[in-house]
Amino acid sequence: MLESHFGRQARWARNLGIGLRTLRERRTLLGGLETKLAARDAEQTALIATRLGELLADGGVELRSADDQRPCVALASVGLELASLRTFVGGLVALAKRLAALPPELPAPAVIRDHLQAWTQAARSLRGQIRPSALTIELTRDELRVAVACDDDDDGQVRATQLVLDPKLALPTRHHLIWAGDTELPEHELALALSPSASSIQRLISG
Repeated sequence: MLESHFGRQARWARNLGIGLRTLRERRTLLGGLETKLAARDAEQTALIATRLGELLADGGVELRSADDQRPCVALASVGLELASLRTFVGGLVALAKRLAALPPELPAPAVIRDHLQAWTQAARSLRGQIRPSALTIELTRDELRVAVACDDDDDGQVRATQLVLDPKLALPTRHHLIWAGDTELPEHELALALSPSASSIQRLISG
């Protein structure tokens, strides 16, 4: 069956870093499919369902897909009828408000909760802000945005710690890193066994 949809993509204010994805589940044995949102962490998934579930289920806005970068919603028509467009836009506005309020409410994933206190202390010492939902410290140095973040696998297990610089400009090619080894390019620069602790990250950035 050919479907026509009028859709809209948006971006989160920042990368959520929670492994957000969509799941297609059947409402009843003979019913249609329902698209739900899920994160890697069970508690985060439950909170997302509480905050957004009812809004997405009322039919005003159809969730097509979502990830940590952006959600994509649609209207199950070509969007030529004014009444349906008004309902769609009203649903978008309501959804946008819920989405904007969601990231600060997300709890820290259970797998990294034991490290939260140390990272919070490091963020305070670095005069940065911590996002517990993704165990990320964000700070500014010399007008450049720096982030220290955990990189998780598909099962939600931490496999590396990343130091990310967002310079807002293109780096000259002479500063690019080129892998010249005889072995395969490693998937991550820092293996989990060698990933820095919160205290060593603090010394690295402060120094």
